[in-house]
Amino acid sequence: MLLFWLIPILNFAQSNIEGIGKFKIKKTTIAYLDTICKEQDLDRVIFRNFQDQMKGGRRAKLAEIIADTLTMYSSPSHARFRKEVKVFYISKMRISTIDITNTYLTFYRDTLVDINTDFTLDISQALELKYGKGEVEQKDKIINCTITFTGQKVEHTETMFYTRWRNGDITCTAAVGDYFDNECKKQSLSYISIITFKAYKKVGDCDEEMKAKIKARKDTNKKKELKDF
Repeated sequence: MLLFWLIPILNFAQSNIEGIGKFKIKKTTIAYLDTICKEQDLDRVIFRNFQDQMKGGRRAKLAEIIADTLTMYSSPSHARFRKEVKVFYISKMRISTIDITNTYLTFYRDTLVDINTDFTLDISQALELKYGKGEVEQKDKIINCTITFTGQKVEHTETMFYTRWRNGDITCTAAVGDYFDNECKKQSLSYISIITFKAYKKVGDCDEEMKAKIKARKDTNKKKELKDF
């Protein structure tokens, strides 16, 4: 009798993670963004550079991230350079009773392959309730840095904690920890990422290939400008 009552509990804990809400890795297409805009009353905008991305505003928005293929360095964060890859940003949305903020959605050939969003305890606890306890890992990294004003060499330990849930090649990672910046100041780092590594590797490969082509084209044009130098 005890086993009979445990079966539904075990099934619940062993559910396979696919995404958050209706955002499903390897299933959701870009067309769903029209639905989420209407449901969540999001303003649609475009981020073409870092300045666009930094603009505030009280209204929640859905932005398409467009890479700057002329200068590259002024592109918004998370921008991709290949047409097969599209990235969208949602500043705030509510799924069930949980607020989800600063979410980046990466689509490869119209299919969702990566979700990256802010870490919150609400999301972490919801993941654990739905999918059971994840695999926990702590990573410590010794770093050496120099204090800018004094030139003093110091040693610090950066510590990150990762909790992971896996479903085939889909991995959800809840990460929280700290690091030291270029000025040797301690900073916090936290995020939640749900990704299919096989497809995301293709995204990275496509991106690097396109960036290399853009750089080669720029170098060629620069050489033409300097032909009489």
